[in-house]
Amino acid sequence: MKLDRRFVAIISGALLVLAFTFYVVANTVPSWAKSERGPITVTYGLWKVCVGAGAKPSCANVDCSMLSSARCSKMKVARAFITIACILSALAALCALICVFLSPELGKPLSIVTKILPFATLIAGIIGVAVDIALAFDFFSEQIGLWNKKTVGAAGIMMIVALVLNLFGAIAAIFIQ
Repeated sequence: MKLDRRFVAIISGALLVLAFTFYVVANTVPSWAKSERGPITVTYGLWKVCVGAGAKPSCANVDCSMLSSARCSKMKVARAFITIACILSALAALCALICVFLSPELGKPLSIVTKILPFATLIAGIIGVAVDIALAFDFFSEQIGLWNKKTVGAAGIMMIVALVLNLFGAIAAIFIQ
């Protein structure tokens, strides 16, 4: 049974658009990891760290002056790879959706790019997520010591969901003829 090219491109494009949305939101939300001690919650994001006991936490930009040089390098790596994943996921989704409207003859070169981009996005996302989640827990150990509870935050979970959506979008892209 041969799958309809346009149907597969729509499925792949939709999954990649969803992955892009999750990548961007997770990139901006300051809750990659969180730690709690009593009523005080500290959340770490890729760009901000927030401390608060109520609904309105106090946030500050995360910069290298807050971190050791090794952790600063890891932060830059995580930011770079996650930003690359955001950009590549948008391009991959766009390519997949353009394949819907092109004839198989015209769309052949683009379908090759559409098969490669989601996997490049996935690799960049995996590297960025792994480095940033490890960095977040290192940050907690270095800056606030051993608190009671350290967990992956909403943005970390969203990025993992983005990776799963990206994986399924990449698998679907393989079947675009």
